[in-house]
Amino acid sequence: VSNQANTSIVLRERVLPNGFSLIWMLLIFPTTYLTFLPINVSVGIWLGVFITIAVAVSIWFAGYQIEFDGKTMAVANAEVPISVIGKVEVIPPDKAFEERGIKLSPWAFVRFQATVKTMLKIELIDPQDPTPYWLICSRKAEQFAQAITDAKN
Repeated sequence: VSNQANTSIVLRERVLPNGFSLIWMLLIFPTTYLTFLPINVSVGIWLGVFITIAVAVSIWFAGYQIEFDGKTMAVANAEVPISVIGKVEVIPPDKAFEERGIKLSPWAFVRFQATVKTMLKIELIDPQDPTPYWLICSRKAEQFAQAITDAKN
């Protein structure tokens, strides 16, 4: 039982575009339908439905997942143990442009989502790893930072 508690997820987030940006996806169906209207109405309807669903599924799977289980931080396919995590910093939206631009290290691990403005900067203190930090977009950056800080103490 205690083993199971140690591996349970403390915090999880799937980072997807915000709802407003998905509204543009609704234009796929009418565009496809109107394009095929002079050729074949049925083809326009079926392709419109198919392409809209394909884009929605692509957006879902393109979004990455962030997980923290108290011992390990995972973003997409990357994973680090808490023992190599140093300072954790929440980057507010007004500082995010700087962090993604002139302050960004070429060796940093990054995961960005254009519609998510708050970022989490996780310093790595592993001497064997050349990655200085992770810079990831998250709507729950404050919660992740607090959970990591609590787990380290």
